[in-house]
Amino acid sequence: MKRPSLGTVTEVSTTKVSVRLQDYARGSVVAHADGISTIGQPGDLIGIEGGSSLLIARIEAIQMFDSAFALGRRAELEPVRVLEAVTIGRIVKRGEDMVFHPDRSKLPALGAQVVGLTSSELSVVLAPKSMDSACEDVLIGDSVSASNVPISIGMDALLTRHFAVLGASGQGKTHFVASILQKLLKAGPNARIVIFDIHDEYGSAFRGLPQVTLKETVLGTNRTDDTREHFRIPYYSLGLAGLSRLILPSEKTQRPALNFAVDKLRFVEGDANGSRLIGQAHNCMFGDGRPGNADAAHAAIESLKNLTANPAQQWPHMSALVHLAAEWAALKRNGRGVMERSAWDYGNVAPMLQRINRLIRDSRFNEIIGIGPSGLLNPPGTLNYGNETRSLVDKILALQAIQNGMFTSSG
Repeated sequence: MKRPSLGTVTEVSTTKVSVRLQDYARGSVVAHADGISTIGQPGDLIGIEGGSSLLIARIEAIQMFDSAFALGRRAELEPVRVLEAVTIGRIVKRGEDMVFHPDRSKLPALGAQVVGLTSSELSVVLAPKSMDSACEDVLIGDSVSASNVPISIGMDALLTRHFAVLGASGQGKTHFVASILQKLLKAGPNARIVIFDIHDEYGSAFRGLPQVTLKETVLGTNRTDDTREHFRIPYYSLGLAGLSRLILPSEKTQRPALNFAVDKLRFVEGDANGSRLIGQAHNCMFGDGRPGNADAAHAAIESLKNLTANPAQQWPHMSALVHLAAEWAALKRNGRGVMERSAWDYGNVAPMLQRINRLIRDSRFNEIIGIGPSGLLNPPGTLNYGNETRSLVDKILALQAIQNGMFTSSG
C-alpha cells in the first residue's frame, strides 16, 4: 500500500533539500505537550521517493512561514511548514531484503514526494547488518525517534573508523565507552584492546570479567602500596625526537648542541654534577660554563667527535645532556690560542640547559620520568635508542601479552 505523502521537495542544492509539508502533516513535524511526532525535530529521518530506491534525508531545520503575510492579505490561511534536510544515502531493495547505501551525493528531483519511514526502514539505516564480519554486531543504544529502533554497528565498521564520544562532565562518557568495550570483548573474544586511562576510570569495568585477562601498567612511582605494576619512563627511551619535543630547543644554536648531546650520550658516564669518558677517573665535562680545566673537557669532546671514545654499557644520568651540550657550545680558543669556555657562546644555550635542569629537579616530572642511570647491558653490547624505545612500548602496552590475547590497560 502506498504511503501518504508528507510533503513535496521544493528546492534542491548541494547543501540542502527543502520540503514543503502538506497541511494535514503538520502534526508530524511539531513537538507538543503530548510528545514528539515521527519527524518532529532536527535529526529525525525522512524518506524521499526516488524511483527504484528510497532516498534517506536527515532533518536539519524546521521552519514555519505565515503564508497570509507573504501574500499581502489578511485571509486566515494555515502557516506553511518547511523542512530543510540533507541526504545521507538511499535504501535499495534486493529481493525481500533492503540494503542501505551511505551516499550524500544522490539528490532528489524537484517535486519528489516525501514519506515517513517505517520501523524496518529505520532499522536498515540505523542498525545495518554486517555481511562480512564473523563477529556479531555491537548494540550501542536506541534511537530517540518515536519508533525507538535499537542501533547497532558491526565490529569491523566500528574499529576501522575514527569516532569521538562527546559530552559535558558527568554525562556518562566513561560508562558509555566502557560498555561499548565490554560488548566488543563479548562479540569478539580475541579482541585486543589498549586503553590510555589518564584518570584511572576503566580498570574496574574489566576486572573479574570471564575470559578477559587484564594487564594494568601504571605510569609513575607507587606511593600508596598499590598492587598494580608501576613504571617510570626512562628519559633515554624518548630518543632524539622525544627529547626535542620535551626540551624545545631553538633551531639555530640550541638544537645542534642538543643533537650532539643526545648522539654522544652512549659514550659517557657520570652523575648529576659532571660527566666523563668511559675509563676516566674524574668528571671533566660540566654544565655551568665554569672557568678552568677546559683542556680536559676539550679533549673529551674531540674524542666524542672523532668517534674514538669507548662505548658505555649503561645510560648516564640525565644531567649528562646538560654537560655535553654546554661543553660542545662553549669551548673555544681565545685570542692567545688558549682553550676556554666562552661566556657568550654558553649564553646561547643557557636557556635550554636551564629548562633541562628544571625538569631534573621537578618532583612531578620525576614521578613519571626516570632521570637516573640505567642498569648495565646484559649481555654486554651497544646502547641503542631504538632498542630502548621498543622496550618502552613493550613495557607500557604489554605487546607480548597482547600477542598472547591479553587485554591491556595503561593508566
